[in-house]
Amino acid sequence: MQDGGCLKVETTISYLARVFAFFFVFTGFAVHAGKNDTPERVMIIAKQGSIESADIFVAVHEANSFLNRLSTDRAYAEKFLEALQKNDPGLVVSVVKQTAPRCQVFVPQLKPDFFAIVEFKIKGRNVTVCLSGENACSGQPSTVDVK
Repeated sequence: MQDGGCLKVETTISYLARVFAFFFVFTGFAVHAGKNDTPERVMIIAKQGSIESADIFVAVHEANSFLNRLSTDRAYAEKFLEALQKNDPGLVVSVVKQTAPRCQVFVPQLKPDFFAIVEFKIKGRNVTVCLSGENACSGQPSTVDVK
C-alpha cells in the first residue's frame, strides 16, 4: 500500500469519526422543544446520542488500529498477507482480531491476490475496510466506509 493511501485512509477515518460524533450527539437536540420539556429530558436525549457515538468510535478506532498496525508492522502485514493467500476468512479474522478485540470482525469478500473486505461491527454500527493491491476498492487501493 502506498504511503499516500494510508494517510488518506487515516484522514478519512478521523474526519468521518468527527462527523458521526457531531451528528449523533447533536441529533438528540433536534427535537422540538416544547413547554413541557425539561433539562432532564435534554440530558436523557444527549446520553442516548453519546452512547451511539461511543459505539461508532469503538468501531472506527479498531479499524484504524488495524490499518495503522498493517501499515507499520512488517511481521503483522506478512501474517495478514499469508492469511489472504491461503484464502481463509477465519485466519484473516484471527489476524485482524489482534488489533480489534472489542468488535465483531467479518470478512465477506476475500481473494488471494490481495483483495479483502473487512467489517468491524459493534452494536449495529459498522466500519467496512476494503484493501486491494489492484485498486479494486472503488478505484483506489483502500477505502473506509462508516455506517
